[in-house]
Amino acid sequence: VVPDSIGWENCKARLGPEGLKFFRKSKDLNFESKLFSSLLELVTLEIIGVEDASHHHHHIRFCADMMFSGHTYVCSIFALGLYDLL
Repeated sequence: VVPDSIGWENCKARLGPEGLKFFRKSKDLNFESKLFSSLLELVTLEIIGVEDASHHHHHIRFCADMMFSGHTYVCSIFALGLYDLL
């Protein structure tokens, strides 16, 4: 578990009630003993998202995602490209 820099209360607000419900009901999300089913569940979450009360699907923003954000990804790829160039 990676802590979020904005705190638990703000993390709960970011996930929303549907995101919290998804992670609380998910008993198969265990990467140590159920690797492939956990990966499948997260890929499905990324593609489909969570369902809200009006039966619409939307994507959630994960907490503690700053290390894995798009900006970090692009900077890392750029730095690796510069390293390879030199």
